[in-house]
Amino acid sequence: MARSRRLILGIVVIALLLRLGAVAATTEFAPDTDAADFDRHGVSIAGGHGYPSSIAAGAGGPSAFRPPAFAHLLGATYTVTGVHSERRRWTGARGVEAVLGAATVGLIGLLALALWGAAPAVVASALAAVYPPFLLMESSLASETLFLPLVVGSVLAMLRYRSSGRLRWAIAAGAVAGLAGLTRSNGIILLLPLAAGALTAFPWRSRNALKGAAATVLAGLVAVAPWTIRNAAVMDAFVPVSTQAGYGLAGAYNHSARNDELQPAAWRPPAADPGYRAIIEDPALGEVEVEKRLRSESRQFITAHPAYVLEAGFMNTLRLAILRDRDLERAGAVDLGMNPTLSKASTPAFWAVALLAFAGLFTTAARRTPRFVWAAPALLLLTTVFIAAWTRYRIPADPFLIGLAALGLTQLSSVLRRLRRRGPASARTRPGSGRSRESRSSP
Repeated sequence: MARSRRLILGIVVIALLLRLGAVAATTEFAPDTDAADFDRHGVSIAGGHGYPSSIAAGAGGPSAFRPPAFAHLLGATYTVTGVHSERRRWTGARGVEAVLGAATVGLIGLLALALWGAAPAVVASALAAVYPPFLLMESSLASETLFLPLVVGSVLAMLRYRSSGRLRWAIAAGAVAGLAGLTRSNGIILLLPLAAGALTAFPWRSRNALKGAAATVLAGLVAVAPWTIRNAAVMDAFVPVSTQAGYGLAGAYNHSARNDELQPAAWRPPAADPGYRAIIEDPALGEVEVEKRLRSESRQFITAHPAYVLEAGFMNTLRLAILRDRDLERAGAVDLGMNPTLSKASTPAFWAVALLAFAGLFTTAARRTPRFVWAAPALLLLTTVFIAAWTRYRIPADPFLIGLAALGLTQLSSVLRRLRRRGPASARTRPGSGRSRESRSSP
């Protein structure tokens, strides 16, 4: 076990150097779209002005569109680097992302070690260290770089609770999941599988099981509560984390997306649809009211076209697997200022890992894995697959996919070793070979 941890640590160091090298080699980076907006938030926070005014509503005013964790991480980074030099602050932020990426590699290795043992753990961390989709996210200012270690860390903390029974690990799992919810708004869904993991760690309805589940959920809600209180104070509305729900639904459920023959059911900014543009640009509406109206209009659209929900889910499933609209995938990377070379490499790398993961599904180790572990990425995907789909929305599930790929690879390696050992042995015991040697040596 100690040797495995040392190997994982060595891989983490290599992963960090690789990521820092990538930052140094791409000094031409400039954020765009979502990355540019996160940069705007970081500059405002570092300057002591807090969250900037909304650009998602005609009336402007207070905003909760961006979940706060990544924006405040950028703000803290920019406080150190300063905000006046764009190149310096962007390089500093991407350096922090390199550290987060290396931490993700280590956490993936530790998760595999806790679940399956030494060999899959080392393989999983090595795969994660060079996995192009991870490097792609880390080449921009993307909240997924913070989201990934929080997702993996919350599951790892719950495994520690299940093995030790110490309540502090259940509290840690819930608190980390709460931080994940403050990074990407669907992250709060992690509290469900984590609570299930606590409940199934002990006999059903036992005191320990109920106490662990309650502590997990409560810790998550406590982590989110200060931001919810802030939103109530400045926006005069109950906004648990973000106002993105209505915008997200409206971008998928509109006539433009439904009638698009080239990219059917592909998410687009709601303002691209004439029916929603008037709501978003209405100078009398603030962010909360715009979100409510977009959510209401989206529900009406879904009610009128229920079969379209299934179509959107099917099309987006194909997009998550990069089995269609690869040009949309590349365009999304360009929009965030991501490295085009890594964008091209991400597709075949994902397919290779997915094939190995499919093999890993049939291993005994995968079947014995606690179900809450698989429920975590499944729920994260379920919350996005009916709305939007490309690498950044699939990537929270990729650490678990890499774990399965490591199981598949170690199983394949084991089979090949057995075949190599069996080959020479079978040759030595070939019928007649022993007798012929005896006859040659007889007087």
